[in-house]
Amino acid sequence: MSDNESTSPSSITGFDIGPKIATWVHHAAFLPDPAKEIFLRRYVTLVAEYARFHLRKNYSIPTRDYAEQVKDSSKNMDALVWSRMPAHLDPLADDSFPSLEDIWEEIGDTLLPWDELSDDQLYALHDHVTLCGKRVEDIMVLAIESVLNLDDSFLAIIKQWFDNQPSYVDLPSDIGMQLQTQHTSVFAMHWPALADALQSSNDKTSLQSMLHDFGKWIVCVIWLFEDREYNPTADDLDKVLKLAIHAQSLAVSCPLPVFGKFRTKAQQKVMSRINIRGVFDVLIHAVRQYLETDHNPAYLGWYMFQGLVSSATNALKVYRHHKELGKVIKGLGWEDLANSLSQPIPSFIPESLDMIKAKWPSPYFPGPDLAQEQ
Repeated sequence: MSDNESTSPSSITGFDIGPKIATWVHHAAFLPDPAKEIFLRRYVTLVAEYARFHLRKNYSIPTRDYAEQVKDSSKNMDALVWSRMPAHLDPLADDSFPSLEDIWEEIGDTLLPWDELSDDQLYALHDHVTLCGKRVEDIMVLAIESVLNLDDSFLAIIKQWFDNQPSYVDLPSDIGMQLQTQHTSVFAMHWPALADALQSSNDKTSLQSMLHDFGKWIVCVIWLFEDREYNPTADDLDKVLKLAIHAQSLAVSCPLPVFGKFRTKAQQKVMSRINIRGVFDVLIHAVRQYLETDHNPAYLGWYMFQGLVSSATNALKVYRHHKELGKVIKGLGWEDLANSLSQPIPSFIPESLDMIKAKWPSPYFPGPDLAQEQ
């Protein structure tokens, strides 16, 4: 890609493309455009999943076994290759044509030789770089470059991916606007950021995704306070905030699954309007307000998530998809939070978000411990 495409090359240099990957790419280049695009999307996702799989192992984060990972990462990839085999490539239709498992192994042998990567390179795999003017994970750029180095006919598809992608703009905190309707408690009445995100989410899946994101940010703030004995420094808060902004930018700008999660274009447009600095400032304000009123810190998680459910209910009570919210809350296992008579649970974190703790201090990608950076 040329400089005018505003593209940063991958930081993982000197990689090789094995013959099995080359066979797949050269074959896919002859496919009709819809199948060609599906192949490219699945191949890039497969490379990214390979990196995530091994990063989790490196950092002792619980991960699924190899067979399950390959199966989930590449569903129907073999079927695509065989069903779209052009007539002039029929000689390839034998046992010598590389299988999905072959490709997975070759990624590790040539494209991402894991034992040869430095710690800086491992950490950079989830850093952001610029592709067609949008932020993406470095590992995705590596995968895309590996294809383009073999056949540049995929370039038009890649450009089309990014043409209509929204961008996340990191704006100053809008905490003043977010708190102007609050009179007694942060969660007592109306939280504009949450209301806008939920009111713009027009289906059950989008509602659940947005609630999950806000819940994830709550977990980040709670565990930072717990980790720092409820007195984090400004530097601590800034580091976690930057990780969240980084993750939000990738989730908004990238047309492929980021951190293993796929977002629709509609969801990304809603996410692009969320002021992450303002959200974190509101959450930090809420935690400090709770602690300053001599409440038991053990019930901080229950208070924060009960407030989230209350604010979500207030935001949607006059909207047509209010009934969907009830289904979402039940699906997340948060029914007790919606019941004001429920007995508070100490050290509460929803089960659906508990895995974030395994990735602390960064719920987005493995990295150095905050304490080690000080």
